[in-house]
Amino acid sequence: MSTQSLRLVRGVRSRNGHRVRRAVLGAIGVLLLVFAALTLQYRSTDWWWGPGRVHLMGRDYDRESESLTRTQADLPSPAALHVVGHLPLGQTFEAVRPDLSVPTVLYLHEWDDHYVVYVLSGGP
Repeated sequence: MSTQSLRLVRGVRSRNGHRVRRAVLGAIGVLLLVFAALTLQYRSTDWWWGPGRVHLMGRDYDRESESLTRTQADLPSPAALHVVGHLPLGQTFEAVRPDLSVPTVLYLHEWDDHYVVYVLSGGP
């Protein structure tokens, strides 16, 4: 191959390399923006940490505690609790509902043996 042909080939490789590099950096930038937006969305709605107030079964409930173990929260046995709601990341709200009435206390089951207590705010 002649010297001029090698220069042409190098020029094509160089231009394509820059295009690939720009495309990869652009894709990484977009992924970082999406990650940042999702992080802010989760934080602003408190999906991960549990919100300060929730609306379930036509009633408002206020957060009363930080994460507590079952014994610290003085919860009844697991068999007495029924799932009454969910958060987007899979956490469940549980309550004691012997007669299917609206409960006055909800327990947000965070993980393993940890719960957050929510109490009824106001009346009907």
